[in-house]
Amino acid sequence: MLLQRSPNCMILKAEFERLVRELGGKAKKGLRRNPKAIDSLHYGSQDYLQELFENVNAAVEHCGGKTTKPKDLALVQEVTKK
Repeated sequence: MLLQRSPNCMILKAEFERLVRELGGKAKKGLRRNPKAIDSLHYGSQDYLQELFENVNAAVEHCGGKTTKPKDLALVQEVTKK
């Protein structure tokens, strides 16, 4: 199942960088950020979310549903917990 129709990022880079800066600033003042590290976080989190939603959609289809609900997401997160 392919959810993404284009090779572009689902999460905009600028928005993700702003989120990383905001969360990093709350964790530690004066934290420096390496652009390659931010890119790695960006692609890693995007891959995680894409796989998560693919699994959620598979679970919904398996149950005969058509609408994804928060409980479906919670179920997949619980089943795939490491």
